[in-house]
Amino acid sequence: MEGALETGCRQGELLSLQWGQVRGDPPSTLFLPAAKTKTGRGRSIPVSTRLHAILEMRRNGPGGQRFGPEAYVFGNATGQRMTSIRWSWPRAVLVAHGVTVEYRKGSSHLTRECRQALRAINLHFHDLRREAGSRWLDGGVPLQVVRDWLGHTNVAQTSTYLASTTRTQEDAMRRYERRLQELANRSATEGQKPPRSAEVATSNPKRTAVVRSQPQIQ
Repeated sequence: MEGALETGCRQGELLSLQWGQVRGDPPSTLFLPAAKTKTGRGRSIPVSTRLHAILEMRRNGPGGQRFGPEAYVFGNATGQRMTSIRWSWPRAVLVAHGVTVEYRKGSSHLTRECRQALRAINLHFHDLRREAGSRWLDGGVPLQVVRDWLGHTNVAQTSTYLASTTRTQEDAMRRYERRLQELANRSATEGQKPPRSAEVATSNPKRTAVVRSQPQIQ
């Protein structure tokens, strides 16, 4: 669950992830070759601080030895590939929501109460991928970068997929305005002319013309 939230990977991409795809020491990037992605497009995903901690916890086998490049990152205790999360996913969801997991006597099936709780939570693995993208976007990661990390073919797909809320858009505008005000205040303190946002942020001629037509922020 944590791995999905930190990488935005699809279920199959996570289950097929091998240690040979973890680049850097300490880990800095996950590389997903085209053959291991749903769209057939390879991509790289930077390792967050939290994901780094998760990788470190899974890096060694039962005997303390480090897994080789062919072992699976989110495999079983010996590094072998897990082909399904059919049984582990419901348990993980219930535990994450504070529900005590119970099984029918003499069976591997959940009790009726647990099944009802699972339906009420209504969380699917793919929801984690959408949540990861939304968190990146809310945290200020550019939409084009989120597109690349999720492995989408274009920005329009990512925008529709995440369906950013009005609040998210308003927060983005507030961050933008605060940044411009900080630049203006810094320039005033240093006795310089307040910079225009075009000179700070872009060299695109068309965009420069638009921004220079706007009044400076004092």
